[in-house]
Order: sequence, then structure tokens, then C-alpha cells
Amino acid sequence: MTSNCPLCLSDKIKEKLNAEKPFPAKYYHCSVCELTFIGREYLLNQSTEKSRYDFHENNIEDAGYTNFLNRLIAPTKNFITSSDIGLDYGSGPEPVLAELMQRDGFKVDIFDPIYAKKSIEKSYDFITSTEVIEHFHEPRKSFDHMLSLLNSNGVLALMTSILNDSIDFKNWSYRYDDTHVSFYSNETFIWLANHYKLELIHSEKNVRIFRKITS
Repeated sequence: MTSNCPLCLSDKIKEKLNAEKPFPAKYYHCSVCELTFIGREYLLNQSTEKSRYDFHENNIEDAGYTNFLNRLIAPTKNFITSSDIGLDYGSGPEPVLAELMQRDGFKVDIFDPIYAKKSIEKSYDFITSTEVIEHFHEPRKSFDHMLSLLNSNGVLALMTSILNDSIDFKNWSYRYDDTHVSFYSNETFIWLANHYKLELIHSEKNVRIFRKITS
């Protein structure tokens, strides 16, 4: 049973939606960090998730996909230098973002819990994560891991579709992907910034870029 928010761990949650289509699932909303998330009992196992991701046909020759990634890459480059070392967190089956940034002269490693899982022994000057955080089953643990890898004054660049009051959540196409299990509002990003001591330095549509404040 779902009793706590998987991001802020609060028990101040309420059922938001009991859906039947396109698949049966219950969703909850946290009144503390404003995260909306799927009930724990509806999470897919990793092998099923991988079977979904294996159908993705994203590659560096796909102009539509590279243009999509550039929505994050272009503003991120305003806050980093060519001497900085980055990590693409959740790089997927084809690490296109890392390849694009490497072509521009940036050093970028990759990490993915399914396709490139490894122990990371260093920290980074910037971390990108494009269309990844909505897949987090345990966002608190995933953000803890991600932020532990980011240097002080480092840049964190995130892309995800952002939930707001104007969106009909029941009929939102973003919800119709059963691997999308965590949905973030602007208030959720405020909570993340406060909790992890981040400064918001860029905000545009579905992109949020932060700088990690020196402690």
C-alpha cells in the first residue's frame, strides 16, 4: 500500500485519480512537495520497463530528436565551460545527448540504471537528465544519488513535462505512458531547490536548470 510520498517522504498524501484507462492505476498527490505519483503497487518491474525502452528508436541521425534534446543542451551550455566534466544521468539505450555534447567539445560520461549501470567514483561539474525523472520509482533515492555526484557550484539540467492546474491529468497524454510514474509541478521544483540547496538559474517550458549552492 502507498502511505508516503516517495520524494519528501511525507504521509500528507491524498488519492488524486483512480484510473481505468489506458491501464488500471491509482495516483496520489503530496501536499508537502506537490509531487503526483503512481501507487507503489502499480510500478512496473525493471524487465518490463526495459522492454518498453527497447522500442525507443532515438538516434543521433534523427533531426527531430536531436532538436528536442537541444532544448536542454542549448541553455545548459550558457552555464558551463569546455573544461567542465559532465554526466548524462539516465542516458538510455542510445546516449545521444552525451554524443551531441561531445561533438561540441564537452566531456560527458553516461549513467543509466538499466543500460549503463556502474559504480561512479568521481563527481561532476554538470549533470543532465532529459526525460528521465518522471521514470523515478524512488525519486528521493534517485535525487540523493544524482546530487551526491554534483560538485558544489555544479549545474543540474532537467527536462520533464511539468504538471500544472490547467492540465486535465486524467486525459493527459504524458500519463498514458505506464513508465511515467512521478509528475513534477513548479512547486515540486521549489521543494527540490530548498531541500538540496539549489539555485534556479534557468526556467523555460519543460526545462529547469539549477546551480548547486556551495555549502
